[in-house]
Amino acid sequence: MLQRRLATVGIALSLGLLAWTACLAQEPQSKMDELWSKAATQIREGDRDGALATAKQAVAANADDPDAWWLLSWVHGQRGEYGESEAACREGLRNHPDHPGLHSDMGLALLYQSRFDEAIAAFRLAAQHAKDDASKCLARTNVGWALLKAGKPEEAVAELNEAIAVKQDVAFSHELLGEALWALGRKEEALVEYRRAIELDATSAQARNKLGLALYLE
Repeated sequence: MLQRRLATVGIALSLGLLAWTACLAQEPQSKMDELWSKAATQIREGDRDGALATAKQAVAANADDPDAWWLLSWVHGQRGEYGESEAACREGLRNHPDHPGLHSDMGLALLYQSRFDEAIAAFRLAAQHAKDDASKCLARTNVGWALLKAGKPEEAVAELNEAIAVKQDVAFSHELLGEALWALGRKEEALVEYRRAIELDATSAQARNKLGLALYLE
């Protein structure tokens, strides 16, 4: 279940949730899976207070389970409570320092607090402990995202190319690579990456907007 839950965190949260709940429908669910599914549905339906109550229920019943703290961190992140999300991650990592989902959520919480160097370190730990290529690609893409936010587009390009080498079909990796290349003045390469992102995910309004703006400014 860890790999499926990892799809719920990171970049394309709503898309990841849809993929994750589809997987859950096909396999027997544990009590923790049921709580994750319930919280995900509550978030999707706008019941953020209900989702928080579900996450707190998970922690109260399973304080030794890192996935309970992960759920709590994720719900706080969805509510824009990044300090609380960070705190939940730290609590879960205290006894489970090799949990990739907690490191990933920690990185996001730090990123949204503009603590970019710490976010990069957390995402690198998520990549180090990733269990499969999809999780590793997500983590390395997040490293590239944090580097870009930190004003380091050249380093971001290198990291995003590494992410794409791990898994070639993640639209957001290509979108961010396009953004980093554009920041370096490599406009033609940037356009190629934006178009590739749209090929992979035709619903990505972000990629389409970036491509449109780039074509306008070119």
